[in-house]
Amino acid sequence: MEIEYFTNRKIGNGNVKVLKLKNSEFAKIELVCPNCNSKSNFEEKWENLIKGQGINQKIIIKCKNCSNEIVLEKMRKEIKKLK
Repeated sequence: MEIEYFTNRKIGNGNVKVLKLKNSEFAKIELVCPNCNSKSNFEEKWENLIKGQGINQKIIIKCKNCSNEIVLEKMRKEIKKLK
């Protein structure tokens, strides 16, 4: 069981965790929506979450309760914004 991708980020009043294992088509997601504060655990097909390529790649997660879109950019891109 090798991890391909993992993130645990605080976004506003919410939190999102994403775990994608190698050799799996699905990512496990734990979400506390920053918009409506609903908690949800679900799996989503990895290719449906990913938009873009390389450093511009984003993960877009939609809240199951309010349909708010949470956009996670790659950490390298976020660090460059801070500099």
